[in-house]
Amino acid sequence: MTPKERVHAALRRQPVDRVPIFMWLHPQTAARLARLLEIPETAVAAAMGNDIRQAWVNNNHAMEGVVHERDGESHTDLWGIRWVKDGPFNQIAESPLASASPKEMRDYRFPLDHLDELMAPMGAVAAEAERYFVGCDVSPCVFEMYGRLRGMEGAMLDIAAEPSAAGDMLRRCGDFATALAEAACARFRLDWLWTGDDVGGQQAPLMAPETWRALVKPHLRRVVDVGNASGIWVAYHSCGEVRAIIGISSIWASTY
Repeated sequence: MTPKERVHAALRRQPVDRVPIFMWLHPQTAARLARLLEIPETAVAAAMGNDIRQAWVNNNHAMEGVVHERDGESHTDLWGIRWVKDGPFNQIAESPLASASPKEMRDYRFPLDHLDELMAPMGAVAAEAERYFVGCDVSPCVFEMYGRLRGMEGAMLDIAAEPSAAGDMLRRCGDFATALAEAACARFRLDWLWTGDDVGGQQAPLMAPETWRALVKPHLRRVVDVGNASGIWVAYHSCGEVRAIIGISSIWASTY
């Protein structure tokens, strides 16, 4: 079976020649395996039998796709978020709306005019669509995007004290993720659309399930609907404990 055939068959619960593999390697793991295998880090996933090719087109690219060599090196992304390398990953150092007034919040503009630039990482992935199972990651979609723009503490305070204003920003985050999903589905031959928001803590969701269903779920649903309308699989990812808010239904829930 080709990797594409293998993953599709497994998702349909049909027999496969082996269990499909989707490797999303920690940078230090990739570096160690590269040394052991005596190959470039970029070749590790393929050498380990990865069946899926995927790229970020939303803000996760700024966190994981931009690689700095030394701790303390930084960059500011298209959203106005400043990231600093701290250990193996980039961490948020400044959020553009951390101290924003209500008017500044309303005036904030998402980088829709950079659509071609945002879609660029999919180029190499899409070139392998004939053989491999190809995905496009449009996360963070709603809550996590708001948390990055506002700062997590500010976003949580807004949801508790200013639910109307928070709801408006969550809607706009969803609008942007939906636009990216529509562009990706129109431009590329996708096998699935990868969505997600980190909404879980170690023991429980970061907000009450009722709050998530009222403020976040309708906008996440719009992103999922783009994949469904395109006839492709849709995956949802969240770090943390989210069983209280995520049921196993028409989407595949991935948590770790």
